[in-house]
Amino acid sequence: MNETKKLVSAIQSEAGSLSDPSWFDRINRWPAWMWANIFSVFCNS
Repeated sequence: MNETKKLVSAIQSEAGSLSDPSWFDRINRWPAWMWANIFSVFCNS
């Protein structure tokens, strides 16, 4: 559970405010390993 909280806070800090129009561009530049980690966390929870 602690890992999930760290991941969520990392996502939030990386994405910033979702009202910021450039958040989608930043998310699109995330590396594949970050998406793999997010996916595995949701699959394992």
